[in-house]
Amino acid sequence: VASTEAKNSGLILIEATDITSREVVNMTFGGTVDMTPEEIA
Repeated sequence: VASTEAKNSGLILIEATDITSREVVNMTFGGTVDMTPEEIA
């Protein structure tokens, strides 16, 4: 989980620093999110 958090730290900052939302996305996509929040939506 720590490595995933570090990997997506940029996306978290770009979004709205909403770690809870990012955690949900990580769990939904298996923790491999390589797209922007806009692409996810």
